[in-house]
Amino acid sequence: MLRESVADLSRILKNSIRKQSDEPTITVNDAVGVLAFYYEKIRNVIEYQDEHLLRQNAIRRILSRRRILSSDPKELAESLLSELVRSRYLPNNSTPIRTIQEVSSILSFYFNLESALKRESDKKLRDGEMLLSLASCAIDDHLSPMQSEEALVMAMYRVVESLAQSVSSAIDETVRMHQLGIAVYRVLLRPDIMRLRYFLLKQTNSMWMVGAPDIEYARGEFVRLFSQIDASIRHPLNRKYLSVLRRYRLPFIALHAVLKKNPELLEQKDPLDKEIRVFCEKLVATQRKRLRSRTLHAFLYILLTKMTLGFAVEIPYDLYVLGEFRAIPFWINALFPPSLLAFLVLTVKYPTKENTDRIIRAVNEIIDPTVPSDVFAFKARSTRKKHPILSFLFQILYITFLGLSFGLLIWALASLEFSLVSGFIFLVFFCLIMFFGMSLRRSIQELTILPLKTNFILSFMDQFFLPFLHVGRWLTFNIPKINVLVFLFDILIETPFQALIEITEEWFAFLKDKKEDMQ
Repeated sequence: MLRESVADLSRILKNSIRKQSDEPTITVNDAVGVLAFYYEKIRNVIEYQDEHLLRQNAIRRILSRRRILSSDPKELAESLLSELVRSRYLPNNSTPIRTIQEVSSILSFYFNLESALKRESDKKLRDGEMLLSLASCAIDDHLSPMQSEEALVMAMYRVVESLAQSVSSAIDETVRMHQLGIAVYRVLLRPDIMRLRYFLLKQTNSMWMVGAPDIEYARGEFVRLFSQIDASIRHPLNRKYLSVLRRYRLPFIALHAVLKKNPELLEQKDPLDKEIRVFCEKLVATQRKRLRSRTLHAFLYILLTKMTLGFAVEIPYDLYVLGEFRAIPFWINALFPPSLLAFLVLTVKYPTKENTDRIIRAVNEIIDPTVPSDVFAFKARSTRKKHPILSFLFQILYITFLGLSFGLLIWALASLEFSLVSGFIFLVFFCLIMFFGMSLRRSIQELTILPLKTNFILSFMDQFFLPFLHVGRWLTFNIPKINVLVFLFDILIETPFQALIEITEEWFAFLKDKKEDMQ
Protein backbone atom coordinates (compact mmCIF):
# COMPACT_ATOMS: atom_id res chain seq x y z
CA MET A 1 0.00 0.00 0.00
CA LEU A 2 1.35 3.41 -0.99
CA ARG A 3 1.01 6.43 1.28
CA GLU A 4 -1.01 9.14 -0.48
CA SER A 5 1.41 12.00 0.27
CA VAL A 6 4.32 9.92 -1.10
CA ALA A 7 2.32 9.16 -4.25
CA ASP A 8 1.77 12.92 -4.67
CA LEU A 9 5.51 13.47 -4.33
CA SER A 10 6.24 10.85 -7.00
CA ARG A 11 3.67 12.40 -9.35
CA ILE A 12 5.22 15.87 -8.96
CA LEU A 13 8.70 14.47 -9.60
CA LYS A 14 7.51 12.77 -12.80
CA ASN A 15 5.93 16.01 -14.01
CA SER A 16 9.00 18.07 -13.11
CA ILE A 17 11.11 16.64 -15.94
CA ARG A 18 11.79 19.67 -18.13
CA LYS A 19 11.16 19.59 -21.83
CA GLN A 20 13.41 21.42 -24.24
CA SER A 21 11.90 24.74 -25.31
CA ASP A 22 12.55 26.70 -28.49
CA GLU A 23 11.74 30.11 -26.99
CA PRO A 24 14.52 32.74 -26.81
CA THR A 25 16.69 32.69 -23.70
CA ILE A 26 19.01 35.00 -21.76
CA THR A 27 22.56 34.58 -23.03
CA VAL A 28 25.82 36.00 -21.71
CA ASN A 29 29.42 35.79 -22.85
CA ASP A 30 31.05 32.68 -21.34
CA ALA A 31 34.48 34.30 -21.00
CA VAL A 32 33.02 37.22 -19.04
CA GLY A 33 30.92 34.81 -17.01
CA VAL A 34 34.04 33.06 -15.73
CA LEU A 35 35.22 36.31 -14.12
CA ALA A 36 31.83 36.90 -12.48
CA PHE A 37 31.70 33.30 -11.25
CA TYR A 38 35.08 33.45 -9.53
CA TYR A 39 34.27 36.84 -8.05
CA GLU A 40 31.20 35.27 -6.42
CA LYS A 41 33.38 32.47 -5.05
CA ILE A 42 35.65 35.02 -3.37
CA ARG A 43 32.69 37.12 -2.21
CA ASN A 44 31.04 34.14 -0.55
CA VAL A 45 34.21 33.34 1.41
CA ILE A 46 34.09 36.63 3.33
CA GLU A 47 30.42 36.22 4.30
CA TYR A 48 29.81 32.74 5.64
CA GLN A 49 26.39 31.35 4.64
CA ASP A 50 24.77 28.02 3.84
CA GLU A 51 25.16 26.85 0.24
CA HIS A 52 21.44 26.44 -0.43
CA LEU A 53 20.89 30.12 0.45
CA LEU A 54 23.61 31.53 -1.81
CA ARG A 55 21.38 32.41 -4.78
CA GLN A 56 18.63 33.89 -2.61
CA ASN A 57 21.17 36.10 -0.82
CA ALA A 58 22.84 37.01 -4.13
CA ILE A 59 19.48 38.17 -5.50
CA ARG A 60 18.95 40.38 -2.49
CA ARG A 61 22.47 41.79 -2.69
CA ILE A 62 22.20 42.54 -6.42
CA LEU A 63 18.81 44.23 -6.01
CA SER A 64 20.04 46.29 -3.08
CA ARG A 65 23.06 47.50 -5.07
CA ARG A 66 21.29 48.15 -8.36
CA ARG A 67 18.28 49.84 -6.81
CA ILE A 68 20.53 52.73 -5.80
CA LEU A 69 20.94 53.58 -9.50
CA SER A 70 17.50 52.61 -10.81
CA SER A 71 14.14 51.67 -9.31
CA ASP A 72 12.50 50.70 -12.61
CA PRO A 73 11.28 47.10 -12.10
CA LYS A 74 11.85 45.97 -15.70
CA GLU A 75 15.36 47.42 -15.86
CA LEU A 76 16.18 45.86 -12.48
CA ALA A 77 14.77 42.50 -13.55
CA GLU A 78 16.84 42.43 -16.74
CA SER A 79 20.05 43.42 -14.94
CA LEU A 80 19.39 40.94 -12.12
CA LEU A 81 18.83 37.95 -14.39
CA SER A 82 21.84 38.76 -16.56
CA GLU A 83 24.05 39.00 -13.48
CA LEU A 84 22.68 35.73 -12.07
CA VAL A 85 23.45 33.96 -15.37
CA ARG A 86 26.95 35.48 -15.52
CA SER A 87 27.64 34.35 -11.96
CA ARG A 88 26.30 30.85 -12.80
CA TYR A 89 23.47 30.97 -10.30
CA LEU A 90 21.36 30.26 -13.40
CA PRO A 91 22.52 28.23 -16.43
CA ASN A 92 23.46 30.11 -19.59
CA ASN A 93 21.09 29.87 -22.59
CA SER A 94 18.35 28.29 -20.43
CA THR A 95 16.35 31.08 -18.77
CA PRO A 96 13.55 32.29 -21.10
CA ILE A 97 13.44 35.99 -22.02
CA ARG A 98 9.85 36.13 -20.74
CA THR A 99 11.25 35.62 -17.22
CA ILE A 100 12.31 39.27 -17.27
CA GLN A 101 8.67 40.40 -17.38
CA GLU A 102 7.67 37.86 -14.74
CA VAL A 103 10.39 39.02 -12.33
CA SER A 104 9.50 42.64 -13.14
CA SER A 105 5.90 41.97 -12.03
CA ILE A 106 7.12 40.55 -8.71
CA LEU A 107 9.35 43.58 -8.12
CA SER A 108 6.53 45.99 -9.01
CA PHE A 109 4.27 44.31 -6.45
CA TYR A 110 6.78 44.51 -3.61
CA PHE A 111 7.88 48.07 -4.48
CA ASN A 112 4.25 49.23 -4.54
CA LEU A 113 3.62 47.39 -1.27
CA GLU A 114 6.62 49.15 0.25
CA SER A 115 5.17 52.53 -0.77
CA ALA A 116 1.80 51.61 0.73
CA LEU A 117 3.35 50.41 3.99
CA LYS A 118 5.19 53.69 4.48
CA ARG A 119 1.90 55.11 5.67
CA GLU A 120 1.88 52.69 8.60
CA SER A 121 3.07 53.85 12.02
CA ASP A 122 4.93 50.62 12.84
CA LYS A 123 8.60 51.11 11.98
CA LYS A 124 9.05 47.39 11.21
CA LEU A 125 6.39 47.49 8.53
CA ARG A 126 8.13 50.44 6.86
CA ASP A 127 11.41 48.58 6.67
CA GLY A 128 12.23 48.46 2.95
CA GLU A 129 15.11 46.03 3.57
CA MET A 130 12.70 43.40 4.87
CA LEU A 131 10.41 43.77 1.85
CA LEU A 132 13.41 43.59 -0.47
CA SER A 133 14.35 40.31 1.24
CA LEU A 134 10.82 38.98 0.74
CA ALA A 135 10.98 40.00 -2.92
CA SER A 136 14.28 38.12 -3.20
CA CYS A 137 12.65 34.99 -1.78
CA ALA A 138 9.72 35.32 -4.20
CA ILE A 139 12.07 35.73 -7.19
CA ASP A 140 14.22 32.78 -6.11
CA ASP A 141 11.08 30.69 -5.68
CA HIS A 142 9.90 31.73 -9.15
CA LEU A 143 13.23 30.96 -10.82
CA SER A 144 13.50 27.56 -9.19
CA PRO A 145 10.09 26.39 -7.88
CA MET A 146 10.34 24.05 -4.91
CA GLN A 147 7.23 22.01 -5.67
CA SER A 148 8.82 18.62 -5.07
CA GLU A 149 10.61 19.86 -1.92
CA GLU A 150 7.36 21.22 -0.49
CA ALA A 151 5.61 17.97 -1.42
CA LEU A 152 8.35 16.24 0.57
CA VAL A 153 7.51 18.51 3.50
CA MET A 154 3.89 17.37 3.30
CA ALA A 155 5.01 13.72 3.13
CA MET A 156 7.11 14.09 6.27
CA TYR A 157 4.31 15.98 7.99
CA ARG A 158 1.89 13.09 7.35
CA VAL A 159 4.39 10.53 8.64
CA VAL A 160 5.29 12.37 11.86
CA GLU A 161 1.91 13.94 12.65
CA SER A 162 1.48 11.44 15.49
CA LEU A 163 4.27 13.41 17.22
CA ALA A 164 1.75 16.21 17.80
CA GLN A 165 -0.39 13.78 19.74
CA SER A 166 2.49 12.93 22.05
CA VAL A 167 2.58 16.49 23.37
CA SER A 168 0.41 17.56 26.28
CA SER A 169 -3.24 17.96 25.33
CA ALA A 170 -3.22 21.24 27.24
CA ILE A 171 -2.01 22.86 24.01
CA ASP A 172 -4.70 23.41 21.39
CA GLU A 173 -4.56 20.78 18.62
CA THR A 174 -4.65 23.41 15.86
CA VAL A 175 -1.61 25.11 17.37
CA ARG A 176 0.19 21.79 17.73
CA MET A 177 -0.38 20.80 14.10
CA HIS A 178 0.58 24.26 12.82
CA GLN A 179 3.81 24.24 14.80
CA LEU A 180 4.58 20.74 13.60
CA GLY A 181 4.21 21.91 9.98
CA ILE A 182 6.61 24.81 10.58
CA ALA A 183 9.13 22.52 12.29
CA VAL A 184 9.02 19.97 9.45
CA TYR A 185 9.65 22.73 6.88
CA ARG A 186 12.59 24.07 8.91
CA VAL A 187 14.13 20.62 9.40
CA LEU A 188 13.88 19.53 5.77
CA LEU A 189 14.61 22.73 3.83
CA ARG A 190 16.64 24.70 6.40
CA PRO A 191 15.42 28.17 5.45
CA ASP A 192 16.69 31.41 6.93
CA ILE A 193 14.22 33.55 8.86
CA MET A 194 13.13 35.53 5.79
CA ARG A 195 12.54 32.43 3.66
CA LEU A 196 10.49 30.96 6.50
CA ARG A 197 8.40 34.14 6.70
CA TYR A 198 7.89 34.04 2.95
CA PHE A 199 6.81 30.39 3.07
CA LEU A 200 4.25 31.10 5.78
CA LEU A 201 2.98 34.16 3.88
CA LYS A 202 2.47 32.28 0.65
CA GLN A 203 0.52 29.57 2.47
CA THR A 204 -2.16 32.20 3.03
CA ASN A 205 -2.32 33.60 -0.52
CA SER A 206 -0.49 33.05 -3.82
CA MET A 207 -0.15 36.81 -4.32
CA TRP A 208 3.06 36.74 -2.27
CA MET A 209 4.61 34.63 -5.05
CA VAL A 210 3.39 36.39 -8.21
CA GLY A 211 2.06 39.73 -6.98
CA ALA A 212 -1.45 41.17 -7.00
CA PRO A 213 -3.06 44.30 -8.49
CA ASP A 214 -4.91 45.21 -5.27
CA ILE A 215 -2.09 46.76 -3.24
CA GLU A 216 -4.41 48.05 -0.51
CA TYR A 217 -5.67 44.51 0.11
CA ALA A 218 -2.08 43.23 0.19
CA ARG A 219 -1.11 46.00 2.63
CA GLY A 220 -3.94 45.08 4.99
CA GLU A 221 -3.09 41.38 4.81
CA PHE A 222 0.59 42.05 5.44
CA VAL A 223 -0.15 44.21 8.48
CA ARG A 224 -2.48 41.52 9.81
CA LEU A 225 -0.20 38.55 9.13
CA PHE A 226 3.24 39.91 9.96
CA SER A 227 2.98 39.77 13.76
CA GLN A 228 1.10 36.45 13.64
CA ILE A 229 3.83 34.81 11.57
CA ASP A 230 6.64 36.01 13.83
CA ALA A 231 4.70 34.82 16.88
CA SER A 232 4.31 31.39 15.27
CA ILE A 233 8.05 31.19 14.53
CA ARG A 234 8.92 32.07 18.13
CA HIS A 235 6.42 29.62 19.67
CA PRO A 236 8.22 27.42 22.27
CA LEU A 237 6.58 24.26 20.92
CA ASN A 238 8.40 24.77 17.62
CA ARG A 239 11.76 24.31 19.31
CA LYS A 240 10.60 21.08 20.97
CA TYR A 241 9.53 19.63 17.64
CA LEU A 242 12.81 20.66 16.01
CA SER A 243 14.88 18.84 18.62
CA VAL A 244 12.98 15.60 17.91
CA LEU A 245 12.63 15.83 14.13
CA ARG A 246 16.24 16.61 13.17
CA ARG A 247 17.16 12.95 13.61
CA TYR A 248 14.50 11.87 11.07
CA ARG A 249 15.51 14.21 8.22
CA LEU A 250 17.85 11.91 6.29
CA PRO A 251 15.36 9.13 5.28
CA PHE A 252 13.16 11.75 3.57
CA ILE A 253 16.13 13.40 1.87
CA ALA A 254 17.34 10.00 0.63
CA LEU A 255 13.88 9.05 -0.69
CA HIS A 256 13.52 12.39 -2.47
CA ALA A 257 16.97 12.13 -4.09
CA VAL A 258 16.40 8.57 -5.33
CA LEU A 259 12.89 9.24 -6.65
CA LYS A 260 14.04 12.44 -8.33
CA LYS A 261 16.47 10.32 -10.31
CA ASN A 262 13.95 7.55 -11.05
CA PRO A 263 10.33 7.96 -9.80
CA GLU A 264 9.46 4.46 -11.03
CA LEU A 265 11.48 2.92 -8.16
CA LEU A 266 8.71 3.80 -5.72
CA GLU A 267 6.85 0.55 -6.48
CA GLN A 268 9.99 -1.65 -6.65
CA LYS A 269 11.05 -2.42 -3.08
CA ASP A 270 14.34 -4.28 -3.60
CA PRO A 271 15.79 -1.94 -6.24
CA LEU A 272 14.66 1.01 -4.12
CA ASP A 273 16.36 -0.37 -1.00
CA LYS A 274 19.54 -0.89 -3.02
CA GLU A 275 19.47 2.67 -4.36
CA ILE A 276 18.86 4.06 -0.87
CA ARG A 277 21.91 2.18 0.39
CA VAL A 278 24.04 3.45 -2.50
CA PHE A 279 22.80 7.00 -1.85
CA CYS A 280 23.73 6.79 1.85
CA GLU A 281 27.21 5.51 1.07
CA LYS A 282 27.78 8.24 -1.52
CA LEU A 283 26.37 10.86 0.85
CA VAL A 284 28.85 9.94 3.59
CA ALA A 285 31.73 10.12 1.09
CA THR A 286 30.46 13.45 -0.22
CA GLN A 287 30.04 14.82 3.28
CA ARG A 288 33.64 13.89 4.10
CA LYS A 289 34.85 16.00 1.17
CA ARG A 290 32.35 18.76 1.93
CA LEU A 291 33.42 18.82 5.56
CA ARG A 292 37.00 19.49 4.51
CA SER A 293 35.84 22.19 2.13
CA ARG A 294 33.56 23.82 4.70
CA THR A 295 36.33 23.65 7.30
CA LEU A 296 38.64 25.53 4.98
CA HIS A 297 35.83 27.95 4.14
CA ALA A 298 35.07 28.56 7.83
CA PHE A 299 38.73 29.11 8.64
CA LEU A 300 39.21 31.55 5.74
CA TYR A 301 36.06 33.36 6.80
CA ILE A 302 37.38 33.90 10.32
CA LEU A 303 40.90 34.67 9.08
CA LEU A 304 39.81 37.26 6.52
CA THR A 305 36.96 38.95 8.34
CA LYS A 306 38.04 38.75 11.97
CA MET A 307 41.67 37.71 12.52
CA THR A 308 43.15 40.15 9.98
CA LEU A 309 41.49 43.03 11.77
CA GLY A 310 42.42 41.54 15.15
CA PHE A 311 46.15 41.28 14.42
CA ALA A 312 46.08 44.76 12.91
CA VAL A 313 45.08 46.01 16.36
CA GLU A 314 47.00 43.59 18.59
CA ILE A 315 50.54 44.23 17.34
CA PRO A 316 50.28 48.05 17.39
CA TYR A 317 48.76 47.87 20.88
CA ASP A 318 51.67 45.77 22.16
CA LEU A 319 54.31 48.04 20.60
CA TYR A 320 52.87 51.48 21.28
CA VAL A 321 50.84 50.98 24.50
CA LEU A 322 52.67 48.19 26.34
CA GLY A 323 56.05 49.11 24.89
CA GLU A 324 56.93 45.49 24.03
CA PHE A 325 55.88 42.75 21.67
CA ARG A 326 54.46 39.76 23.59
CA ALA A 327 55.28 36.78 21.43
CA ILE A 328 53.45 34.02 23.38
CA PRO A 329 49.95 35.59 23.21
CA PHE A 330 50.54 36.50 19.54
CA TRP A 331 51.45 32.96 18.49
CA ILE A 332 48.69 31.40 20.60
CA ASN A 333 46.20 33.67 18.86
CA ALA A 334 47.71 32.69 15.51
CA LEU A 335 47.94 28.91 16.00
CA PHE A 336 45.30 27.89 18.52
CA PRO A 337 42.12 28.66 16.46
CA PRO A 338 43.04 26.49 13.43
CA SER A 339 44.28 23.74 15.78
CA LEU A 340 40.98 23.77 17.70
CA LEU A 341 38.98 23.72 14.48
CA ALA A 342 41.04 20.79 13.16
CA PHE A 343 40.52 18.87 16.44
CA LEU A 344 36.74 19.39 16.37
CA VAL A 345 36.50 18.25 12.75
CA LEU A 346 38.93 15.32 12.86
CA THR A 347 37.33 13.72 15.94
CA VAL A 348 33.83 13.52 14.47
CA LYS A 349 32.40 10.00 14.06
CA TYR A 350 30.83 8.95 10.74
CA PRO A 351 27.70 6.75 10.38
CA THR A 352 27.96 2.94 10.36
CA LYS A 353 26.29 0.20 8.28
CA GLU A 354 23.76 -0.26 11.07
CA ASN A 355 22.68 3.35 10.55
CA THR A 356 22.14 2.71 6.82
CA ASP A 357 19.96 -0.32 7.61
CA ARG A 358 17.91 1.86 9.93
CA ILE A 359 17.45 4.47 7.20
CA ILE A 360 16.19 1.83 4.76
CA ARG A 361 13.73 0.66 7.40
CA ALA A 362 12.58 4.26 7.87
CA VAL A 363 12.07 4.72 4.10
CA ASN A 364 9.87 1.61 4.01
CA GLU A 365 7.75 3.05 6.84
CA ILE A 366 7.47 6.36 4.96
CA ILE A 367 6.25 4.72 1.75
CA ASP A 368 3.87 2.11 3.17
CA PRO A 369 1.61 3.08 6.12
CA THR A 370 0.85 -0.61 6.74
CA VAL A 371 4.47 -1.30 7.76
CA PRO A 372 4.57 -1.41 11.59
CA SER A 373 6.08 1.78 13.02
CA ASP A 374 9.47 1.23 14.53
CA VAL A 375 11.65 4.19 13.55
CA PHE A 376 8.69 6.59 13.67
CA ALA A 377 7.15 5.22 16.86
CA PHE A 378 6.88 8.34 19.01
CA LYS A 379 6.40 7.81 22.71
CA ALA A 380 3.98 10.01 24.60
CA ARG A 381 5.75 12.88 26.32
CA SER A 382 4.39 14.53 29.39
CA THR A 383 5.00 18.25 29.44
CA ARG A 384 5.38 19.22 33.07
CA LYS A 385 4.51 22.74 34.02
CA LYS A 386 7.65 24.65 34.87
CA HIS A 387 7.89 25.71 38.48
CA PRO A 388 8.71 29.45 38.56
CA ILE A 389 11.12 29.10 41.50
CA LEU A 390 12.98 26.20 39.87
CA SER A 391 13.13 28.07 36.56
CA PHE A 392 14.64 31.06 38.35
CA LEU A 393 17.18 28.86 40.16
CA PHE A 394 18.15 27.14 36.90
CA GLN A 395 18.72 30.54 35.28
CA ILE A 396 20.97 31.51 38.18
CA LEU A 397 22.81 28.18 37.83
CA TYR A 398 23.34 28.73 34.10
CA ILE A 399 24.67 32.25 34.69
CA THR A 400 27.01 30.76 37.29
CA PHE A 401 28.27 28.21 34.74
CA LEU A 402 28.72 31.02 32.22
CA GLY A 403 30.75 33.07 34.69
CA LEU A 404 32.77 30.02 35.74
CA SER A 405 33.56 29.04 32.15
CA PHE A 406 34.67 32.50 31.09
CA GLY A 407 36.35 33.13 34.44
CA LEU A 408 38.58 30.06 34.18
CA LEU A 409 39.55 30.92 30.61
CA ILE A 410 40.30 34.56 31.46
CA TRP A 411 42.42 33.43 34.44
CA ALA A 412 44.42 31.12 32.13
CA LEU A 413 44.96 33.94 29.64
CA ALA A 414 46.10 36.32 32.38
CA SER A 415 48.61 33.70 33.55
CA LEU A 416 50.07 33.69 30.03
CA GLU A 417 50.42 37.51 30.09
CA PHE A 418 47.67 38.24 27.60
CA SER A 419 46.87 41.95 27.39
CA LEU A 420 43.29 43.24 27.34
CA VAL A 421 43.36 43.44 23.53
CA SER A 422 44.97 40.04 22.87
CA GLY A 423 42.74 38.42 25.50
CA PHE A 424 39.61 39.92 23.93
CA ILE A 425 40.72 38.72 20.48
CA PHE A 426 41.32 35.21 21.84
CA LEU A 427 37.90 35.03 23.51
CA VAL A 428 36.10 36.22 20.38
CA PHE A 429 37.86 33.76 18.10
CA PHE A 430 37.56 30.91 20.60
CA CYS A 431 33.77 31.37 20.71
CA LEU A 432 33.58 31.65 16.91
CA ILE A 433 35.68 28.53 16.35
CA MET A 434 33.66 26.58 18.92
CA PHE A 435 30.42 27.48 17.14
CA PHE A 436 31.79 26.81 13.66
CA GLY A 437 33.40 23.55 14.75
CA MET A 438 30.27 22.24 16.46
CA SER A 439 28.17 23.29 13.45
CA LEU A 440 30.46 21.30 11.17
CA ARG A 441 30.32 18.31 13.51
CA ARG A 442 26.52 18.53 13.60
CA SER A 443 26.39 18.34 9.79
CA ILE A 444 27.90 14.85 10.08
CA GLN A 445 25.95 13.84 13.18
CA GLU A 446 22.71 14.62 11.30
CA LEU A 447 23.51 11.73 8.97
CA THR A 448 22.89 9.43 11.92
CA ILE A 449 19.35 8.32 12.61
CA LEU A 450 20.40 6.12 15.54
CA PRO A 451 20.20 7.76 18.99
CA LEU A 452 23.48 9.44 19.92
CA LYS A 453 25.23 7.91 22.91
CA THR A 454 26.36 10.15 25.73
CA ASN A 455 28.12 9.82 29.06
CA PHE A 456 28.96 11.80 32.16
CA ILE A 457 32.16 13.31 30.73
CA LEU A 458 30.43 14.48 27.54
CA SER A 459 27.54 15.93 29.56
CA PHE A 460 29.97 17.87 31.76
CA MET A 461 31.87 19.18 28.72
CA ASP A 462 28.57 20.29 27.16
CA GLN A 463 27.77 22.31 30.29
CA PHE A 464 31.22 23.92 30.33
CA PHE A 465 31.34 24.82 26.61
CA LEU A 466 27.65 25.76 26.17
CA PRO A 467 28.22 29.44 27.11
CA PHE A 468 30.99 29.72 24.50
CA LEU A 469 28.69 28.20 21.87
CA HIS A 470 25.94 30.71 22.67
CA VAL A 471 28.35 33.63 22.44
CA GLY A 472 29.84 32.22 19.21
CA ARG A 473 26.39 31.91 17.68
CA TRP A 474 25.53 35.49 18.62
CA LEU A 475 28.82 36.76 17.14
CA THR A 476 28.32 34.77 13.93
CA PHE A 477 24.89 36.23 13.24
CA ASN A 478 25.61 39.78 14.40
CA ILE A 479 29.19 40.59 13.40
CA PRO A 480 28.41 40.31 9.64
CA LYS A 481 26.11 43.32 10.09
CA ILE A 482 29.22 45.42 10.78
CA ASN A 483 31.61 43.39 8.63
CA VAL A 484 34.01 45.93 7.15
CA LEU A 485 35.24 43.59 4.40
CA VAL A 486 31.67 42.91 3.26
CA PHE A 487 31.05 46.67 3.07
CA LEU A 488 34.25 47.18 1.07
CA PHE A 489 33.33 44.41 -1.37
CA ASP A 490 29.74 45.59 -1.84
CA ILE A 491 30.41 49.31 -2.23
CA LEU A 492 34.01 49.84 -3.30
CA ILE A 493 34.66 46.65 -5.30
CA GLU A 494 31.46 44.94 -6.45
CA THR A 495 29.73 47.96 -7.99
CA PRO A 496 32.62 49.03 -10.26
CA PHE A 497 33.54 45.38 -10.95
CA GLN A 498 30.03 44.53 -12.18
CA ALA A 499 29.99 47.72 -14.27
CA LEU A 500 33.31 46.65 -15.84
CA ILE A 501 31.90 43.18 -16.50
CA GLU A 502 28.90 44.64 -18.33
CA ILE A 503 31.09 46.98 -20.41
CA THR A 504 33.35 44.05 -21.31
CA GLU A 505 30.37 41.96 -22.35
CA GLU A 506 29.07 44.82 -24.51
CA TRP A 507 32.52 45.09 -26.12
CA PHE A 508 32.52 41.38 -26.99
CA ALA A 509 29.03 41.75 -28.46
CA PHE A 510 30.21 44.74 -30.52
CA LEU A 511 33.18 42.77 -31.86
CA LYS A 512 30.88 39.86 -32.72
CA ASP A 513 28.61 42.17 -34.72
CA LYS A 514 31.61 43.61 -36.58
CA LYS A 515 32.82 40.11 -37.39
CA GLU A 516 29.40 39.11 -38.73
CA ASP A 517 29.31 42.27 -40.91
CA MET A 518 32.52 41.15 -42.63
CA GLN A 519 31.07 37.80 -43.61
